[in-house]
Amino acid sequence: MVVAGNGRGVLGLGVGRAAEASDAVRKATAAAPRSLFFVPRHARAGPLAPHTAWHGGVKCSVFPLRTGGGVRACPLAAGVCRLAGVTDVGVKFHGSRCVRHMVKALIRALEGGPTLADAAAAAAAAAGLDGAPRVRELAVGAPRKGRRLAGAPGEWWVQG
Repeated sequence: MVVAGNGRGVLGLGVGRAAEASDAVRKATAAAPRSLFFVPRHARAGPLAPHTAWHGGVKCSVFPLRTGGGVRACPLAAGVCRLAGVTDVGVKFHGSRCVRHMVKALIRALEGGPTLADAAAAAAAAAGLDGAPRVRELAVGAPRKGRRLAGAPGEWWVQG
């Protein structure tokens, strides 16, 4: 099993099986880039909201921490979060301690969380706006065009 990531929100998982370990690693390394997906993150590189996912007998809970909170997780989960570029996060596992199931549950929790569009729609509904606005998240700097959207933590700007 190989996890590949660019440290900026893209993560992939590859699984390879063979009689020799080196052949299995080679197959998994070749398969990892074919399964890349985007991990929804906040500007401060943490998850947008708490999320829970199951795989096999493992329950994985991922929750955001305040800015500068670091990664509070076991070394396995910390490595996967580092590859995904998620820095302010807490991870808890419950149930089985099968490493394969733990990694797959963590990946499901990271990719299954709310996206920026979901958070924008919730913030727009809280602000009383009609429809779901196009939202761009800015980590640093002033907004180019648009207005700040209240009702969601962080730097959210409405375009249009």
